[in-house]
Amino acid sequence: LAERNGQMMSFVTIALGLSSGMPLLIVLVALFMFSQYLSDKYMLLRQCRQPPMYDMSMANTVLNTLPLAAVVHLAFAIWMYGYEGVVSEQYDWLTSTTSSGSFNLLDRIQKVACAPYVAGLV
Repeated sequence: LAERNGQMMSFVTIALGLSSGMPLLIVLVALFMFSQYLSDKYMLLRQCRQPPMYDMSMANTVLNTLPLAAVVHLAFAIWMYGYEGVVSEQYDWLTSTTSSGSFNLLDRIQKVACAPYVAGLV
């Protein structure tokens, strides 16, 4: 159970972090978690004798890790949607200059497509 919990947390964290650029990851992680549920249910009901005793430390670790995953998701979304080639510039009323190809965090944050994610970080 502890290994499965670690696997699920890593998959969920990676999927949340990268789902802004690849939304299909959310569906894939949901399918993975459903297959793990079915597998664990079968093993618990048909194969295992007595499950090991766990305390609340695993659940607390998950609860403490998920907010960090949400922050990583928002930061990656700002990075992804701040790139001028992802979202059309005709709706970008906050900036009037175009990027010269160099990285400028302020230019990426000021994109209209990033506004909900910046508000989520604040």
